[in-house]
Order: sequence, then C-alpha cells, then structure tokens
Amino acid sequence: MSNSAPFFSIIIPACNVADYIAELIASVKAQTFTDFECICVVEESTDGTLALIQSLIADDRRFAVVSLPCSGSASVSRNYGIQNATGQYIFFADGDDVLEETLLARSHAAVAEFGNLDIIGIAATVFHIGDNNEFKVEEVIKRNLPKNQILSGKKALEIILQNRFRSATWLQCYRRGLLVENELYQVPGRRHQDDEWTYRVFWAAQSIVYIGGVGYYYRHRSNSVTTTLNLRSIHDIAANIISFLEFYKTHYRQMSKDLRYGFCSWVNDFMSRFFRLKKYDIELRRQALKQIFAAGRWRIYLQMLWYAKLTFKLLAPCFLIARWHWGLVLAQTIYLNVFWRIIVWRGNVSKVNLRHT
Repeated sequence: MSNSAPFFSIIIPACNVADYIAELIASVKAQTFTDFECICVVEESTDGTLALIQSLIADDRRFAVVSLPCSGSASVSRNYGIQNATGQYIFFADGDDVLEETLLARSHAAVAEFGNLDIIGIAATVFHIGDNNEFKVEEVIKRNLPKNQILSGKKALEIILQNRFRSATWLQCYRRGLLVENELYQVPGRRHQDDEWTYRVFWAAQSIVYIGGVGYYYRHRSNSVTTTLNLRSIHDIAANIISFLEFYKTHYRQMSKDLRYGFCSWVNDFMSRFFRLKKYDIELRRQALKQIFAAGRWRIYLQMLWYAKLTFKLLAPCFLIARWHWGLVLAQTIYLNVFWRIIVWRGNVSKVNLRHT
C-alpha cells in the first residue's frame, strides 16, 4: 500500500469467488484514474480465493489483502473496509462483479466539478454468462434522478421512492467521512443488509450527485449469497422490516409528505413478501410476523399505512388476520387471490421481488 492517502478506496468482500475474482481484479487495475487503494477482505473460503487474490495482485502496492472468519454476508467485510480505508471516497465491489474502466475517473470529475459530495450515484448493468460463454444483459439499473444536479439525501430518497428503490451498496460512491462520522455500518452477518443500510446513508447525506452512465457490472448467478434463500433469509428480512418501522417512528416528522408516501409504500412491498415467500413453511413466517409486530410495532405499521399507496393499505386486514394463531393460511389465500392481483395489475410491486415468490 502507498504511504500517501489515495483519493479512492475500493473495498472488495470476497468469499468462494475463485471463478470470478480475476475478472474483478483486472477491472480494478484497468481503471484510468489510478489514485486508489484496494482492500480485498477475504472471508474463509474453500475454493482457494485467498491464494488466488494474493497471486493476482503480486507486488502491486495499491492492493492489500486481509483474511477474516466466515460471517455469512458481506457486512463484516464492508465494515472492515470502512474502518480501515484511507481514501477520501469509498467504492464497494462484490467479488464476482466487474468495474467499468472509467468509473473512478468519472467519479473524481464529479467531485472536481461539484465539490465535496457525500454520495456519487452511478448506473449498473445486471448480466449473466449464458450458454457458449455469452455475455447476456438482463437489465440496466438507473436512478430516476436528474443527472449532474446536487440534491440532499432526503430529496434524492423522495424522488427515487416514487419509482423503485434499488438499495444495492455498489450503486453509489461514498465519502468516507460521511460513513465514519455517522457510524453508518452494516449489520454484521445479516443477509439483505443493503436494504437496511442504504436508505440510512441517503438520509444522512447532505449532497448527492447522480452522474449516470454504467460504472458497475453486477453478475446475477443463482448460487450467490444474495439470491440463495435459506432459513436465515426470512429472519433477516423480518429484522430489516423491524429496522424500517423503528426508523419511521423516530424520523417520520422530518419526512416530507412525498417521502413518507414513498418510504411507506416501499416498506409495504417488503411486508407483502410474507404472503409470497412460499418456500418457507407457514409457522416460520407466522413467527417472523409475530416478531415484527411485537413491542408496539403494529401501531407504528398502522400509522405508516396512512401514507401508503391505496393498494398497500389493503394489506392491513390481511396482516390483522395473519396475527391470529392459524390466520396466516387464510390471510395468504385472500391476499394471493384478491389483493395480489390488484397490486400487480396496478404495477405497485417491483420486479426484483417477484423473483422471491
């Protein structure tokens, strides 16, 4: 690592990504803006990821490698990066993805033009490798924000939540001081940690500029931590919803009417998953719902519904029924055969959530 502080720190959480990490490291080395450090945080792997990274970086002093115990998600690795990075700005890149070569250069240009920004937003391409090793684009993720215009984090959230809030950590570059000074760390070991973290970072940000342009290539694969549902997933989704409700209880008075509307509808999108996650048995989902609505959170939820979209307000009677001991089966039947059809017809559920049904 260099003795002088770099402009960017690239944090790479990596665990069992030996088949993909070489492509990511190559894309980091290919950056046209070279004033960066790259911290590779490797959690215990069984496929030789650590040794491969060490050989790939060789004697490139911009790179450092650290090994940590396996935690089950990227949170611990990202938190380590936040705490140990020395760059003014931080990018996070998952070990199986790829960076566009001008990503750092364009982000640096934004800071040069607009000043000491808290967040720089980019676009990303979701892809997979198909038969015959073909590169296939699934979608391009863009924010519905005006390009090259300074916004507060709250205003940016208000606009984004009018459409679809993609909470991926890698869709933004962050000023390190924003994260450290506000203690914006991800929940250790939690899956779907981006959902609980990103909106809090936006909330704390004073200045955001969306520069657009694809800067990140996200590899969609069926066996990744993000896309593989297991018993932990439903508990982590429930824990995220609890965090949403507690955040709303504390901050709703500071939200504009439009931000309340968008935030509440976004949270209800998550709530509706409990009627659609049919891979989990009824009792497991019922226990998770019981946890969500404990400690007065049912009252907070009802308060939120006042500002939600009309179709999501229809969830209230379903969850009221679901709170009965054997009510979840009946509530799910009503929801899937009546309310779900209305919600889909009106286009109020994001496509990404349809993948988890």
